[in-house]
Amino acid sequence: MCTGYAYLIKEMCFIANIECKIIDGYARSSETNINVLELVNHSWNAVKLNGKWYLCDATWASGYMINGVHFVKEYNDGYFLTDPILFAKNHYPLYKKWFLNNQLATQKFFPEPIVYNETFKHKIIPIEPNNLNTSAFKNQEVVFRFKALDTISKKDISLVKIVGEKHKAFKIYDLKFENGEISFKNKFKNRGLYDIHLKIKNDIVASYSFKINKSQLHK
Repeated sequence: MCTGYAYLIKEMCFIANIECKIIDGYARSSETNINVLELVNHSWNAVKLNGKWYLCDATWASGYMINGVHFVKEYNDGYFLTDPILFAKNHYPLYKKWFLNNQLATQKFFPEPIVYNETFKHKIIPIEPNNLNTSAFKNQEVVFRFKALDTISKKDISLVKIVGEKHKAFKIYDLKFENGEISFKNKFKNRGLYDIHLKIKNDIVASYSFKINKSQLHK
């Protein structure tokens, strides 16, 4: 399916006299290429406008699948002309020059937090923690930091875990807006394994896995 979308964009660009490339690589989701890059499974495009290359993914912009069977049409223009750093959160090209970012092209793959279609809709770039899997101590301050390319307010931000069908919110504090970045802190009061989700309004935009150990005093 993705190859068909990529060829469609390329053909449309040909008609409009826009230079376009099909990019093959690894798509990361909650189900595939999570911790290591195992399967080349996706295609997207790079287009050249006014002398500059941009990235787009018409497949994921069109909607999403439920259980691999039912397609839900839900247009998301966040996947067109996307910031390369955001695009790289779940797109890893076979040829690294198509990161369109020199820093990204020189770093090795590591499992970052999982992002979603809603991440692109809200134009959120997770920054910290920068790894999908993080260890911390009980009652240790953990900093969450992200960049928002669109305007959001304090009331839009929450940190939750999913219990059954409900989202249980954690208490966050020291919420700051500085230099285009937003940060806040949280403390985990109990030991254990946690799947934690950053929400913007009603949408989950990033997921993290935490292992919380005994406090440092009892290490």
